[in-house]
Amino acid sequence: MQTESKIDLEQIVKMKLPPLPGSVMRISELLQDVNVSQHKITEAISYDPMLAARILRLANSPIYAFQQNVTSLSTAVTALGNKPIYEMLLMGMVADSFGHEIRNSAIGRDIWLHALAVGFASRELCALLGMRGTEEAFSCGLLHDIGSLLLYKANALLYIEIFNKNQRDNLSPLEKVAFGFDHAQVGAVAANRWNLSDPVCMTILHHHNPTESSQAVFLTRIINVADNLSYLKNQKLPLSEDFINSFPVMSLGFKAEQLETVWEKVVENLREAVKTFFR
Repeated sequence: MQTESKIDLEQIVKMKLPPLPGSVMRISELLQDVNVSQHKITEAISYDPMLAARILRLANSPIYAFQQNVTSLSTAVTALGNKPIYEMLLMGMVADSFGHEIRNSAIGRDIWLHALAVGFASRELCALLGMRGTEEAFSCGLLHDIGSLLLYKANALLYIEIFNKNQRDNLSPLEKVAFGFDHAQVGAVAANRWNLSDPVCMTILHHHNPTESSQAVFLTRIINVADNLSYLKNQKLPLSEDFINSFPVMSLGFKAEQLETVWEKVVENLREAVKTFFR
């Protein structure tokens, strides 16, 4: 396998990670303010026509099944609430930042669909445990492989070779040989550059090795479970004994039937997300 002439990790992120649009930062801040009015949120979203259209589409999707057709942005914002809007904002941010890679490459699309699945699964696993902070779980799940998109963007031919040579859930060893670091390390630096919280950055860094995390310990385990669950299901593989008896699954107390139920919800959400971003 060809190896990349070693390039600094920070340099890859600086060169290949698009800056966050000002509108995204503004809306994100508003959505995380418990005292903000729905009017302010609606007004901020109205300046982003793409996001507004996505939110209207989400409000009219089978996931929510409101009794009447939602035609105004203000009604959609009120009906949905802040959490689904935050998720749509985050999905749009990644989809728009890596639109070329996602739309024009089978590998880019594979990474994106897996990221969506892990985001939805992480949120459902958090809810199953009755944990707060499902938005943060969704963020970590959606962004856990953002480093893969950046490595692909940095050297598409080399990353295709890596992707085709190894199992989807075990890319890190070849990434380290080729680049000197893996997608988890790149993703953590990218999350930091986007000014995401330290727990989010650390969760992304340790999502393959949750026992190494000293911050957001339970969240890191949840992302690991969601990541492996999504991989097995997307490969049409059964939930193996190794997975069910793994430390993250056992420590969180998940049973196989619960994980199957979580995946059913993920599939429903994934179907609607694909309609929204690939229409």
